[in-house]
Amino acid sequence: GATTTEQARQLLTASWPGGTDPETRIDAWLGALYQDGQRHWAGLQPDRLAEYFIASVLSPPVRCAELLTGMGQKLSPQQLEQGLTVLGRAAPDHQHLVESIAATLRAAGQPAAIAALGVALRLEQPQPLLQALDSYISTENLPTLQALSAVLPPFSMLLAPISLRITEGLVTTLRAAATTDRDAYLPDLAGSVHNLAVRLGEVGRRAEGLAAAQEAVDLR
Repeated sequence: GATTTEQARQLLTASWPGGTDPETRIDAWLGALYQDGQRHWAGLQPDRLAEYFIASVLSPPVRCAELLTGMGQKLSPQQLEQGLTVLGRAAPDHQHLVESIAATLRAAGQPAAIAALGVALRLEQPQPLLQALDSYISTENLPTLQALSAVLPPFSMLLAPISLRITEGLVTTLRAAATTDRDAYLPDLAGSVHNLAVRLGEVGRRAEGLAAAQEAVDLR
């Protein structure tokens, strides 16, 4: 309720009696909150306060929907990565943010989806982000699926399920395209079916992977 700096200092002093100045107590509180020595003054990573604030602002009913839908196309790859990192860190404790992440992916499109793959590898609990990404993939077109497939790591246990979903979607889309223009799409289809064999093996579906590998040989 303080309206001036002096009132804020008085309020903080009253909140923490005992003679210790408010700055020292705030410093100790931030140090305990972020558990990162003195670096909490230089930059909060992760910023739990910001995560909580964003989760509150984006809680239903969303008061600032344009933050997700209006800014998506205007953000740089670095800004998308930073924003998805904050949302991804907050989502395990605020499940409604899965839809916020999905809305961000829909608004920003392919660059955001590519950023999400990289962010997922750095999160302690990436499942909400991967859940939103899985929903996004189900509605995407051939160029986006090809772009996502191109940036998938050769092997990642964490990304194995989503890598399989991307590859399955790409194979399905290329099959349909090859029915209308076989010569144009057959090479890409063969390569994607080969990748599908690898992804099936990663998730333990080896018999299906072997069948896909044989199909890839036949297509080539």
